[in-house]
Amino acid sequence: MSDASPKVTVLMSVYNGEDYLRESIDSILGQSYGAFEFLILDDCSTDRTGEILRAYESDDNRVRVLNNEENKGLPFSLNLGLAEARGDLIARQDADDLSAAHRLQMQVAQFEQRPELVAVGSWFESLDDSGTPYGWSEPTDTSQSIRDQLLEGRNPLAHGSVMFCKAAILNLGGYDERFWYGQDFDLWLRLFAQEGASVAIVPDYLYKRRKLPSSSSFKGLCQARAGVVALQQHRSGNRIEFQDIRQWVREHYPESDQPDPVVIGKYWILLAITAMNNKKRSLARVYGRKAFGIPRLGIRLKGACLIALSHLPFNLLTLRRDS
Repeated sequence: MSDASPKVTVLMSVYNGEDYLRESIDSILGQSYGAFEFLILDDCSTDRTGEILRAYESDDNRVRVLNNEENKGLPFSLNLGLAEARGDLIARQDADDLSAAHRLQMQVAQFEQRPELVAVGSWFESLDDSGTPYGWSEPTDTSQSIRDQLLEGRNPLAHGSVMFCKAAILNLGGYDERFWYGQDFDLWLRLFAQEGASVAIVPDYLYKRRKLPSSSSFKGLCQARAGVVALQQHRSGNRIEFQDIRQWVREHYPESDQPDPVVIGKYWILLAITAMNNKKRSLARVYGRKAFGIPRLGIRLKGACLIALSHLPFNLLTLRRDS
């Protein structure tokens, strides 16, 4: 890295991400836009993540690695990255996701054309655990539409797909570190509540977000609880005190961190429904068969129904993700 400050800092935090980390890093280092640094926070990983990061840091002077001495969570790590970032624009990147080669170039161009912007997102693809695309999301390119969806409890933006103005986020106090999960939803609520805060969406699939299965319901319950608390805080107009979300979930759902095959089954059901809604019949059947293989009657029935529905004309049905 030269002494001149880069315009963009690509900011990633990773914890035990060895499986997809190289592919994710390579997607950034292969960008058509060159004026960036790549700042990666290793959140005290116990797998080969640290070894992988050290190799990239020694081979490419755009890569800078910081290490947490203990596992502190994503919002803490991102705030540390914001404090260390040299760029005025921050491009998020999650450690198991992929960016298109022209992503940074397209998003920087939006900031240059529209100085009033505080954030730029994009359309994005959803990948399963094997890297197969099963869903395509096209957020609406209006700030008001995004605000409305957030206030309805929906987050239309893929966190890792967003480039934002560092000063705007620092003026908010950065990420709220109490939100171990759902920190981006809380951040967008606060950011887009600011008068004049504008967001643009690049109408191109610049990002691929990987959705991985979970063996228990704990993470999903934490994310749901975080959304409820973030909306409560937003509607109050003030910072509110609340119990640690992870502890709240453990108290109210004491078995939520235990392995549960139903959670895996729901993962395949969600992917099957999303694939169906994107007119990917054969892929929906693949996911439906995986759901049918889960040893729970309710999941097996849903899997069988989805396989059957995948043979119907698409003009006869529109599936709901919460079915």
